[in-house]
Amino acid sequence: MKKTIIFAIMFIMAAGVFFGGYKAGAAGGGAGSASDPLITKSYLEARLAQALGTSGGYVKVAVAKNGRIRLSETGQLFLYSGAGTVSDGKFVDLSSGDLFSKGNVCVKYNIFFAAGGSAVIQAGTDSVFYVLGPYTLESE
Repeated sequence: MKKTIIFAIMFIMAAGVFFGGYKAGAAGGGAGSASDPLITKSYLEARLAQALGTSGGYVKVAVAKNGRIRLSETGQLFLYSGAGTVSDGKFVDLSSGDLFSKGNVCVKYNIFFAAGGSAVIQAGTDSVFYVLGPYTLESE
């Protein structure tokens, strides 16, 4: 009898702790919930354009497949979508500290700095770059 009463009390306490934690939100909050909402690509791009495209910040530049973007010395860019390969000059990957030269593939979302003169990236697919500083677009 004593064991049954102790078991019942422990069961009630465990249930109270579980439901108390659940009410406090310990069990909720996964992806897509109010505490961790999902966002759309268009929303993210609009927010990036608002934050970066105004007041002389980064400019969104679309480059067609096999097109090239040439940055002047000290220009910066990052690959937002698509693919790109260094085809001329040298870039410093400011995110990792690595030196990128002809043939190196750009890493998405890493900031590249044109070092030692102008440098060129060729788009392997239709690509979007965000660029800071003077640049020119070249076709194949």
